[in-house]
Amino acid sequence: MTDNGLLGQDAREPTVSLLEVATFLLRHRRLTLWAPMLAALIVGVVLSFTPVTYTSSASFMPQQSKFSSSLSGLAAQFGVAVPRNDQQDSPAFYADLVKSREVLKTVLYAAYALPSGTGRDSATLMSVLDIRGKTPELRLEKALHEMNRLVSVDLSTRTGIISISVAMPNRVLAQEVAQRLLDEVNRFNLEQRQSQASAERKFTEGRLGELRGELRQAEDSLQQFLQRNVTFANSPALTFQQQRLARVVDLRQAMFTTVAQEYEKARIVEVRDTPVITVIEQPNLPARRDGRGRLRYGLLALIAVGVLGSLAGLAQDYWKRQRTASTPEFGDLSSLMGDTRHDLAGTWAIARRVVGWKRPG
Repeated sequence: MTDNGLLGQDAREPTVSLLEVATFLLRHRRLTLWAPMLAALIVGVVLSFTPVTYTSSASFMPQQSKFSSSLSGLAAQFGVAVPRNDQQDSPAFYADLVKSREVLKTVLYAAYALPSGTGRDSATLMSVLDIRGKTPELRLEKALHEMNRLVSVDLSTRTGIISISVAMPNRVLAQEVAQRLLDEVNRFNLEQRQSQASAERKFTEGRLGELRGELRQAEDSLQQFLQRNVTFANSPALTFQQQRLARVVDLRQAMFTTVAQEYEKARIVEVRDTPVITVIEQPNLPARRDGRGRLRYGLLALIAVGVLGSLAGLAQDYWKRQRTASTPEFGDLSSLMGDTRHDLAGTWAIARRVVGWKRPG
């Protein structure tokens, strides 16, 4: 019984008491307490000097275009490729379009009315953001990179609603930039649809002329047959020929009517200037400035540095125990560390001599 009890006691895992944890934290208080608090304080101070921003939000939904579906199929029958707008109708296309280079570039160089002491001044977003660069191209690249940081886009795959958020140093500017983004997305896609409609109108116009000639030719053939064969009803062969010519006329007439309808649709879409997006939420005027995240990032810094400090304290305790025990492994490690320090010192001395030799030249 005594042996089993001892074995059971020895087999139990060692436990750490709260007293031992507190002793460890206080022994390494510079690493586990003061360093995390100092890191959190530094993060809070640094974030206090970050620029103030205001965020304006808006949301919209693209309108699905049903135009050109029948026309594209008709054109394909004749070996003509007419561009389709299936990809342009997808919400993902609009989400990418908001942060596209073409749209952001237009927004950057647009003028905005900003409140000032003398009323309202007009300035471009490029000048408001104070983007600097040695060349205009480099300045534009920096501005586009900054806009990608200030503008966020979120796409709801369930509803197809696209939400945008714009952070700017001025609350009025944030609302104006968000509105400009909506206007540019609508303008860009509207011009694309009008350009596509123009190409489709040209195609249908040419095809309509061809079908008009084919229909006239089929009607002339049927007319000549009827003039030559006034009493064809008594002849099966002539009746069959008359029915075949009539079917050709009906087919040409149906094709002519279809293309004529598509031609009128293309003419309407080509000059249509109605919006191609439905704005669900207009850009709002921010009521308060954005949070700087001092509490959130301060806590993260406190936790991260606290964990690292605890690991460093554990490493120090382990090192002290090994040095006190004077094990052979510790002796080998100490010898290797000494050799490493000697090698590093020699390398540093050689590097200093090389740099000192090159510097006069």
